[in-house]
Amino acid sequence: MWNEPTLAMLETLPKLYETEDVLAEDKIVHMHFFVSGHDWYVVEYDKTEKLIFGFILNAANQVNDAELGYTTLKELCQCRVNHLQVDSDIHFISKKASEIKQLRDANGWTEEIKGTENEIKERIEKKYVVKTTAQIKKLLSKQFNWKFSVTKDRGTASHWISVSWLDGPTEKAVSAFCKQFNDNKNDDHSTDLWCGSQYTSTSRHVTAGSYLMIMDMVCKREKVDIPPYTEGESSHGKHKYKYAYIERDYTSNIDIGHLVLQELSITDLRL
Repeated sequence: MWNEPTLAMLETLPKLYETEDVLAEDKIVHMHFFVSGHDWYVVEYDKTEKLIFGFILNAANQVNDAELGYTTLKELCQCRVNHLQVDSDIHFISKKASEIKQLRDANGWTEEIKGTENEIKERIEKKYVVKTTAQIKKLLSKQFNWKFSVTKDRGTASHWISVSWLDGPTEKAVSAFCKQFNDNKNDDHSTDLWCGSQYTSTSRHVTAGSYLMIMDMVCKREKVDIPPYTEGESSHGKHKYKYAYIERDYTSNIDIGHLVLQELSITDLRL
């Protein structure tokens, strides 16, 4: 480890469980270790076990959560990420966890907001949006073990949460899960659990690979040849994907395009 703290420095930290009754955002962080997208913010230390307790962030959970957890000084000293050693931030000054932007953003904690009335209102609204979408995205990912895009917009009379994803679980399953985020009271958004979301819309985008797989299955079931289909490219968030579709045939006895859509609506594409 670079700039490894001395045992004397570590022994000045609060003992294990000493800050147990302090809220996470109010805990004092005394040291910061880091390496290539991984961060450890130290709150407590046990000199007998050389156990470190604090906030742990890594490249996978930077956006959604900063978990409180344990590690040892030995593990930090032996840790290598892309052949790089962990470094100790020698310029770090002890402060509340909520005063550290990285932790504040990861946990959706609020901070004191200064400015004009309109500036404060705008910033608060932005914070509600960030907190709302982050919470819902985390719950969806945990429930379905899949990646989702969650955005929030304010309409003229209500607030909307839009949830979308590529392939993955059925729209029916996600829509049913998202009902818990709706608030039909249409009241002041600042008092709502989900920061003012009144309705949740869901939309599954199907990639060309999944569409063609279902189309092939339907054609075999119906004992017909694969009909002509169209392919294109679209975007989902920052990612581009290819899609495919069959034009609806209202004159044929077997409308393959309609049957494919029916099959897609009940098919979990995570498999």
